[in-house]
Amino acid sequence: MMVPMWWIPAALAYDPVPAAVGVHLSAEGLDRIGQAVAAVMPTSFPIGATSGDMTCDEADPTSVLAWSVDAFDVELDIQSVELVPADGTLTLSLYGALSSSTSTVRATGDCAPLADLDEACTLELPTVPIEVHLPITLTLNEGVADATVGTAELTVGLIGNPLDGCVLADAIGTLLGTDPEAITTLLTDALAPSLEDLGTTIEPALEDALAALDVETSLALGEGEVALALAPTSIEVNDDGVFLGLGATLSATTVSDCVPAATPPDGASEWPTLDGVAPDGALTYDVGLAVAQPFVDQILFAAYEGGALCQDVSDLGGAALDTALFAPVFGDAWEALFPEAVPLALEVRPAAPPTALFATDGAPLRIVVDGLQLAGWAELDGRQAKIFSVTLQGNVGVDLPLADGVLTPTIVIDDSLEMVEDDHELLPAGFAAGLADFLPGVIAGALPELPSFSLPTWRGIGLGWIWWIPTDGWMGAWATLDIDHVEPIELSGCEGGTIGCDGGLSTGDIDLASELGCDEATSCDSGCEGGGSCGLPHPGARLVPDRKSTRLNSSHTVISYAVFCLKKK
Repeated sequence: MMVPMWWIPAALAYDPVPAAVGVHLSAEGLDRIGQAVAAVMPTSFPIGATSGDMTCDEADPTSVLAWSVDAFDVELDIQSVELVPADGTLTLSLYGALSSSTSTVRATGDCAPLADLDEACTLELPTVPIEVHLPITLTLNEGVADATVGTAELTVGLIGNPLDGCVLADAIGTLLGTDPEAITTLLTDALAPSLEDLGTTIEPALEDALAALDVETSLALGEGEVALALAPTSIEVNDDGVFLGLGATLSATTVSDCVPAATPPDGASEWPTLDGVAPDGALTYDVGLAVAQPFVDQILFAAYEGGALCQDVSDLGGAALDTALFAPVFGDAWEALFPEAVPLALEVRPAAPPTALFATDGAPLRIVVDGLQLAGWAELDGRQAKIFSVTLQGNVGVDLPLADGVLTPTIVIDDSLEMVEDDHELLPAGFAAGLADFLPGVIAGALPELPSFSLPTWRGIGLGWIWWIPTDGWMGAWATLDIDHVEPIELSGCEGGTIGCDGGLSTGDIDLASELGCDEATSCDSGCEGGGSCGLPHPGARLVPDRKSTRLNSSHTVISYAVFCLKKK
């Protein structure tokens, strides 16, 4: 029977539990995730064939160089991936090397002062070390968990000449002799837009994941429902790892009339210390999960208040109960009462709310059920009569085994549960001893069915082993990560048009003659004939490059006098 809300003298909302569930990803666990990711990083990704035109002289639109690059693979050698927590920030760091397969670059046309170019160059990116560092800040603002991804920092080692066997290769060689960082700067600037967009790509995914922590659901317990809300109340990133704490509020919709009135448990609790070492001091963990006793007690109280523990059992294991089933248990006195079998009903009623007990031995979670009454009813002398009644004292265990990523809570009945005989006018004293064989099935039928939970995984990273060890009023699950089945990471690569996948390095117009020093006063129309310098420096001269520019053939480009004169002739 459900009692309307207005009949209840006080609100059915329980005390909030600000510290209900804590999840800690230790520094060691973060390191294992980094190892797993590094092991399955792709070894290459494709760059599709690309081509285009480049105007070389702004004053002469007909000075156009047509170019193309055949498809090639960028090869990656990721040596390590690290996730480093410190001072509110989680930094993702990637260390490795970059190279490429061999490809061909073709250039045809006029690019003043170079005329009638028609050549093919071999393209191969030499192996260079790379580092990427991406800071991620996790904060809690007015109850809302927020993730901010900072600007990625890219460091690339000095890149040697990627071209060979053509005029352009000679030009690049001269360029690198003047400015060894020219191509490195060009590449990092080409990738900069992609790195800048990385934050806007990752942030929404992180924020969606954090938003999913705000849970509002309802639990069907007994005759009514209990509203459960979980929300972040604490986020901390330090040298020990990343901690995320959730607070909880519960409220019941109904109160069953099968239970005596009781006061909901207090919700006060404080976060435990989680530093990567389990409470026994001998076990380090990757992931720690702590559940506060007040939170579990409130769930059990909600089950009690909703009448979930009030059960009428008329069958056991699928077989209908009758008095003949108990004849071997109670003996001659029972057979005298029921010479013919009649239906028997077992009635389970709680006298007080159950509470949680966290144990170090046996089942990690135990439910204290002191005062749970079990009575047997049957028809006797033409009426329904209570034939016997016992009160249970002690606790029922809940084992929490993990197999194949599924947590399956299981009721465990052991000798910690005792029976006190209440009404036994029709039976001799000591009859309760015979009920021991029936008790597990009866209790299992009386308690609410415990659901299984599929624990979340990410790209095949899941939980391996779990140890259940309580600590200071908290039930702790201390787990290792299973990184043996991580899914490989694939990169789709790029197709034609630009380098950098997003247009980071475009093929815009460039005035090559101007970049080589030609102007109205110093013409390059005559090429390198007749002693003209074309504005090029003397072969022995060195110029200080303009490091603010990243355009190839721009202020980085210092092509030797000898190269152009020889090629021109």
